[in-house]
Amino acid sequence: MTIFFKRLKVGHPEPLSMPQDAPNSWKTYTILESRQPQSCMTRADIAALDTSDRHDARTSFIALVNRAQTGEPLTELYDKKRCHEAFTFKPFENSPIEIKVWRIWGAGAIRIYFIYLKKNIILLRTIAKRKQKLSKGEEGEIKSIAKLVLGCISQHEFEDRTL
Repeated sequence: MTIFFKRLKVGHPEPLSMPQDAPNSWKTYTILESRQPQSCMTRADIAALDTSDRHDARTSFIALVNRAQTGEPLTELYDKKRCHEAFTFKPFENSPIEIKVWRIWGAGAIRIYFIYLKKNIILLRTIAKRKQKLSKGEEGEIKSIAKLVLGCISQHEFEDRTL
């Protein structure tokens, strides 16, 4: 599957926007399954949530984008319970490196899973999580999305895949 990346914009129901980038700021991206905005995986995650969780997700994204703009590591801007490593995995068989998947516990039950790529934050999944641990299926799904991102980046320049 060929994927694309698009900057996360916030402000629903207002016109969606993103803060002005600073030289050191993190840039937050969503994954698109095609060039069409409707193929945004984060948008699909939000659509699958109930109404109160959707509101909490939007609030969580606003907080994330605003904190990312500072350029500081997110682990310094959230407490350890709110932002920490969710799990690690090897992206390819016999890989010498491990990839860290991070989790932000946003408003309410919202959990945002992401990876870092250079000075970019790539959102993998946004779910309403009411249990502490991810199920094996949820972890496998997040890992698959991360591998898809890493595979794309290994074949293409990140900037060439941004819309």
